[in-house]
Amino acid sequence: MTYTSITLQLPEELRQAIAAHATANHTSEDSLILSVLADAFEIPPLLTPAIAEATQSQQAELEEQISELISNLAEMQQGDRLSLEDLRQIADLKQVIDSLLEIDRSLLEFSPEPFESRFPGQRLQQQSADLALLINERNSQQAIVLNQILSGIPDLIFVQDRLGRFTYVNPAGARTFECDRNYLVGKTCEDLHLSANLTALLNEQHRKVFVSGQPLSGEINIPTATASRDYEYIFNPIRGIQGDISTAVFVARDITERKQTEIALRESEEKYRNLFESATDSIFIVDAVTHELLEVNWVASILLGYTRRELFSIPFREISLPLDTSRRTSLMRDLENFGSVVFEHVYRCKDGREVPVEISSRVIEYEDRLAILNFVRDITTRKQAETYLRESEEKLRIALEAAQLGIWDTELTTGRITWSPNLETMFGFLPGAFDGSYETFLSHLHPDDRDYVQQAVSTAIRRQEDYDIEFRVIWSDGTVRWIASKGKAFYSDTGKPVRMAGINLDITNRKRAEDLIYKVHQELTQQSNELDTVNRQFLDESSRSSPNETSTNPALPSLKAIWKSVEIQRRRYRDLFNAVFDIYLVVNSSGVIQETSQAATVLFSSKLDGLVGTACYRLIFEQDRSTLKSQFDEYRQVKQPRVLELRFKPLRGNSFSARITISAAYNSMGEVISFAS
Repeated sequence: MTYTSITLQLPEELRQAIAAHATANHTSEDSLILSVLADAFEIPPLLTPAIAEATQSQQAELEEQISELISNLAEMQQGDRLSLEDLRQIADLKQVIDSLLEIDRSLLEFSPEPFESRFPGQRLQQQSADLALLINERNSQQAIVLNQILSGIPDLIFVQDRLGRFTYVNPAGARTFECDRNYLVGKTCEDLHLSANLTALLNEQHRKVFVSGQPLSGEINIPTATASRDYEYIFNPIRGIQGDISTAVFVARDITERKQTEIALRESEEKYRNLFESATDSIFIVDAVTHELLEVNWVASILLGYTRRELFSIPFREISLPLDTSRRTSLMRDLENFGSVVFEHVYRCKDGREVPVEISSRVIEYEDRLAILNFVRDITTRKQAETYLRESEEKLRIALEAAQLGIWDTELTTGRITWSPNLETMFGFLPGAFDGSYETFLSHLHPDDRDYVQQAVSTAIRRQEDYDIEFRVIWSDGTVRWIASKGKAFYSDTGKPVRMAGINLDITNRKRAEDLIYKVHQELTQQSNELDTVNRQFLDESSRSSPNETSTNPALPSLKAIWKSVEIQRRRYRDLFNAVFDIYLVVNSSGVIQETSQAATVLFSSKLDGLVGTACYRLIFEQDRSTLKSQFDEYRQVKQPRVLELRFKPLRGNSFSARITISAAYNSMGEVISFAS
């Protein structure tokens, strides 16, 4: 059955008569006109008054509920809690509901007032059933469209009556409660066996909505079998025709990810703040344009002696001393090109002290502005250490030069050698001319000593012993110098030798002195032999001659002259020893001391010539006496000077260790007659 809308233009008197008749019969003017027209054209009425009133009442209540729902959705839309897709679905829902309401209004407004007396009851009953079917069909279509829209919304939606029973739950809500939608209808929160806290919260909010009649919003946590989810909700009452609240709709948006993001952000901010405040360095954040101080940690306050409030109230230029234009330009250019720069500067404290600092700066974005993040470290201690190190290195350099010592360090894996500057001079190089190669080092050794040096190095590394040798070097001008070298090897955790380091000492003067001692000793020995021969000849001659012959012997003056010459020569050599050498001893083949220098008598706490006639073994520790005796025995076979270390014990005072050089004097038969040390 179809309906058509028409417009009637009636005289004023007729309109007033129709209105008066409609008022008297408690009906509308449209119904009265429709009834008269139906009667005139013999068209049966469609509804009885009772059915029309019931239908109109139900339709009005439905309109009221739908209007409430649209209002609630509009509030959600304005609250910015729905996505763009949800907003589009709500707009579609409004359009569909408005069109359905318009159709139902037209149907009710143009239904004619029935005249039961003119038609049989059976026909009237059939027409009423047809109209009820049409209304149900319209309502079903509305419900289907509304359900489709709500089913597509990812938010949790459910409707509860005054008793707390679920009258509607969308699919998202059913998934949240982990129940079938049909099962949820008619159930309460207690029936769903939710947690006690969740049940109490939902019931309390349900009670407040029905008591106050005002919507409620908040956040809620709903646990599931696998995890719990956080929701942001709004609980709206739905009023009927009479204004009473019959149901309430609950709409919730899942904000779990947003909450997790907020928590992560909050934790990140807390970590940043903790890191910012617990950093050992001072941190300054400065505006890149205005150079205004934006943020500072408490370490900076301690460094400068200001409170944080004071730091924010003074210009940053009062803290950071001004840079010269060229350096500032260079730093800003590096900061722009590379994004960061490290440099040394000076900050001024509150008490006027100037503190040397190392600044690490980088460009950052801070609170929607370009800023410079400065990590500032107090380097006062480092500067003091650098000054002390420079002074120590200078003292060491002076000491090494004075002692003619040089320091060397060799990387055994690469053969790379590092020398101190005075060691280059010791080997005849110009400062900085040594290329650090092992081959260059070997090339400056005396040809007769190269194999000896390499063998000594290999033996020390293999046996893990100290390296202690003497060798010769040849300068570019042909000068030969003697070097004493001591060192040791260093090994990795696996026992592999990785480096070797030590010191070198120029002992050229000592070697020349030893040669001089040896030559002088030889000359003294030869002259002593000659004197002994003259003495024996003189004594033999004297024993064979009478006193008168001795006095008249022409050879006697010559012998006396020779004796006098030898004595003068011996005194001259002795004076030379006392003036030149620290310690000098001459012992015979039995180890008895025959000659000493003044320094030797002082060292061994004896009077002048008090050591003469004393066995040299008394001055040496018992453990080292056998070593000295064995050296004496070797000298009788190998006529070469030897160097050894012995521990001495003076007649009075503390003991000491010394390195000595021993040479031997031989007679015409090649026999050792004395040792010089």
